[in-house]
Amino acid sequence: MNRQTKSQFFGDLNQFPERAFLFCSFITTEMHKNHFIEVLKFIKNKYKDSFIVVSSHLPLAPEICSLIDAFIFSKNNPIQNIDINTPNTVHRVLDNISFPENDINDLHVIRPRRAHGYTHHLNKYDGLQYLKSQRIEYAHVLTYDVRLDKLNELDEHYSLMKNDGYDLIYYDVSEMEGSMATEYFSIRVSSSEDTLLKILSFDEYDDITDIAHEKS
Repeated sequence: MNRQTKSQFFGDLNQFPERAFLFCSFITTEMHKNHFIEVLKFIKNKYKDSFIVVSSHLPLAPEICSLIDAFIFSKNNPIQNIDINTPNTVHRVLDNISFPENDINDLHVIRPRRAHGYTHHLNKYDGLQYLKSQRIEYAHVLTYDVRLDKLNELDEHYSLMKNDGYDLIYYDVSEMEGSMATEYFSIRVSSSEDTLLKILSFDEYDDITDIAHEKS
C-alpha cells in the first residue's frame, strides 16, 4: 500500500484506491448540475471503492462537492482569452449541427463558436497531475454530461488496463481518422507522463492539433 492513508483502525489501513473517476467539466446551468449529480450518485452506488475528482475552471455547487472526494479549481481559464488565434484556431469557429429531415437528407445548421479544447486539456492536465501525485494508477476521464449507461463499461476499461496491460481505452470521434473522444476515456496515469502531461503551453497544444481540436 503506497497511497495516501485515510484512516487506520487497529492496524487496518484504509487508503486511496488505485483508480479514480476524473471529471473535467464546466457546470454552467441548473440542467448541467442536476445531470452531474445523477452521474455522481450512479458512480457511488455502482462502484463502492469510488474515488471521484473534479478538475474545473468554474466553482462547484455545494450539492456536488458533497458527492466528490477532491476538487481542483483553477481560475486560469483560456476560454476568456479571445486573443489566442493561430492558423489552426481560426478554422475552429464554426459548429455544424445536423438534423435528419428524411431518410436521404439532413438539415445542416452552422453557427460561430469558440473552441474549448485547450481549456478542457488543462482540466485533464491538472487532474492527472493530482492523481499522479497520489500514486493513483488508473483513471476514467469523463465529463458531467456522460450518459449513465456508458458508466457500466468502466469496469471493463479497468480490467483491460490492470489485467491486460492497456494504457488507453478510447472511442473515435465519429469517423474522423486520428481523433479520439476526449470526454470519455480511460488511461493508465503513468503512461500520461510521456503523452498528455508533456503538453502544457498553448503552443505545445496547438502543435499536436488541427481543425479537429480533439486530434491526439
